Amino acid sequence: MNHRSTLLLLSAILVGHLLLALGYSALNPLGEAPDEADHWAYIVYLAKERALPVGPKVTQSKHPPLYHATAALVASFAEPANNFLRSNPDVDFVPHPAWSPNFFIHGPEETWPGTGGIRAFYLARLWSVVLSTMTVGAGYALARLAFPAGCPAGRRRC
Repeated sequence: MNHRSTLLLLSAILVGHLLLALGYSALNPLGEAPDEADHWAYIVYLAKERALPVGPKVTQSKHPPLYHATAALVASFAEPANNFLRSNPDVDFVPHPAWSPNFFIHGPEETWPGTGGIRAFYLARLWSVVLSTMTVGAGYALARLAFPAGCPAGRRRC
């Protein structure tokens, strides 16, 4: 594979990832991705308090703070808050007549771009999309270092 076709393939992979991640971010209701509401609470805490939480105040504070701190910085361009996340009393893991698969109640106010905390949430999601796309590119770069061009598959050195 020549350099041009390699760059085209990498570009297609990066653009494909970017579009899929943006689509998932836009279509998935706020707070419904796994642990998303807890991670959002950590981001809001960092944005408002400008300090790391002490003790069990924030469940996701057990994680290293770099991602959450940078997401808090990005979310601060709006007004980070989690007052729009309202628990859904009909959530259950077993379908029944009043069943809802969502942990939170969602309304039209959550439509992009939203305002206040909703806009901040979307900004944090956008930051996650940027970071994940960079991670895909870094994975490619690491693979190129581990398996230089021209080496047969499985050989470390040519």
